[in-house]
Amino acid sequence: MSSLINAPTHRDGNVLDLILTNNSSCFSNVSVEENCLVKSDHFTIKCEVQIKKIRPKFKTAKKFSYKKADWDGINEGLIRYDWTKEFKHLRAEQSLQKFKSKLDITLRHHVPLVNVKIGSQPPWYDDELRHKP
Repeated sequence: MSSLINAPTHRDGNVLDLILTNNSSCFSNVSVEENCLVKSDHFTIKCEVQIKKIRPKFKTAKKFSYKKADWDGINEGLIRYDWTKEFKHLRAEQSLQKFKSKLDITLRHHVPLVNVKIGSQPPWYDDELRHKP
């Protein structure tokens, strides 16, 4: 760790204000100037900092694209089941699990999966909505 300030930063001649860094190559044009921004007993430290903007890496996930779904196929697939027969000897929780399983199979056949970015925007705020005038 090193300090980039070697000149007095206070009107009494002391070095009270510092720039401490472990990478001095990021800083350029470091200067200490007397009261150029505000009225103070401390001097102003000016510098330029070169940093790369780090863009966050988005994770992706596969999601159903219901906008591209084959709704007729989904309806036909669900109508095809004999639900009375499927649920006849099952308790409510088992019936729910059976229904979820059949629905999942039907959706996987008739709704395409797409990769979506997982980020700061809510999932419903998609490209179509983002580019509306």
